[in-house]
Amino acid sequence: MSDLSYSPEPVSASSRKRKSADSGTAKVTKKPRGKKSPPDPYETAKGHVESVLASPASFDLPEDEEEIREMITTIVRYTKSLQESVSVASLTGGDAPPLKTPEQIQAEVTVLKGLIKRGIEKLMCWKPTCKEGRTKFAFEGVCSDPRVFGTVFGSNGPPNWRTKKYTYPEFEDFVGNVRGQVRYSYLVITSNLHRVYKAASSRFNAGCYIKRRSSRKRDIPPLANNHPDLLYPPEPISASSRKRKSAGSAATQAAKKPRGRGKKPQPDPYETAKGYVDSVLASPESFDLPEDYDEIREMIATMARYTKSLEGSIAVASRTGRDAPLPKTAEQIQTEVSSITNLITRGIKKLMTWKPNCKYGRARYAFDSVCPDPRVFGTIFGLNGPPPWKAKKYTYTEFENFVGEVKGRARYSYLVLTSDVNIRYNPETGEFKVSGSYGDAQSRPSLRRTIMHAPMNIDGGSVEEYNSE
Repeated sequence: MSDLSYSPEPVSASSRKRKSADSGTAKVTKKPRGKKSPPDPYETAKGHVESVLASPASFDLPEDEEEIREMITTIVRYTKSLQESVSVASLTGGDAPPLKTPEQIQAEVTVLKGLIKRGIEKLMCWKPTCKEGRTKFAFEGVCSDPRVFGTVFGSNGPPNWRTKKYTYPEFEDFVGNVRGQVRYSYLVITSNLHRVYKAASSRFNAGCYIKRRSSRKRDIPPLANNHPDLLYPPEPISASSRKRKSAGSAATQAAKKPRGRGKKPQPDPYETAKGYVDSVLASPESFDLPEDYDEIREMIATMARYTKSLEGSIAVASRTGRDAPLPKTAEQIQTEVSSITNLITRGIKKLMTWKPNCKYGRARYAFDSVCPDPRVFGTIFGLNGPPPWKAKKYTYTEFENFVGEVKGRARYSYLVLTSDVNIRYNPETGEFKVSGSYGDAQSRPSLRRTIMHAPMNIDGGSVEEYNSE
């Protein structure tokens, strides 16, 4: 028989959790948890755009016609997604949303339709006013993406309205049949529905009346036997109407032109590209394709330029928080770049006046101006889009390579930049500031070094003439 006078020592909780050191098992380092970034659905399209823009006249074009159509369709779908993102940014006044494929949008549309349908059906409870069809409901929800909300109601993108009225058949065609069940009957929608959508807050609501299914009234057909002139009595003639001119005399008068000089609407530089996008999306497998390879290259290059411009608009909206600006061609951006660079060089030259510390290259300047388009300001400094920085420092050599030579003139010498150039830019307001130091040309280290080591001819004349003698 075992000794039961003493109980075994209790095993501590810490010893249970610890692993023995003799086991020799190495600890496995756990990877930090985190969501994997989904693959970019438009990576292929972006690659096509970059290759086309790199060499518009000689980029690689597939030999098979089906592969060419697939390449064009891929670019067009990416372009359409950019168009929708730009329209969302302009509608909401916020950042441009991420790009989505039609499949992603359709999946969210299905979820939102089910949410609206189930939400309204939960509000359908029996009330005494249901007999007369005067029971009102109001369903509220949130849809963060205006593209999805517009697609639910048949729009090709974000809705261009804030308030909309639908008949109940139209509404049920969009979201499905809405029917609530009570003990002895069903409840259905019986009147027009009012839709309110606020793109800035992403909130929407819907309201109308519900009643029994058996008491829903059919649409009354229009009267066919009665003359339209006898349906309503004529309106009484008021005193003010006697003073008005007759319609015949008003028609003979020439239409007055509006006062002031109105600006003529400029032609859309991307009208051709937009036409290509619409035609390709209308029939992706059978759209008209030019027979000549050069014309096909021109077609693809036109769409690639338009796509690149849309990318710039989205970048501006995302970094500034403003509405997405209109797309611009490379020529339009280059024209504005030239005007801004001339503005900067002239402005700095006007600030270069002679001061005593110009001898040592320590005279300060600060030039302020405005460039409303971040795409233009970024292009000035060699960037392919808006600048990702708000403050940047360049050497005076780099700065002059971007904007041109900056040289002022004093009485006996020239004034040049002598220090690094500090640039500050506010993308929200478009204001920028350029500051640095300037001084006598001899105070610049590189020029002073050149002057000190330059050969001189004491007898006069050039060094080449003296050596030739």
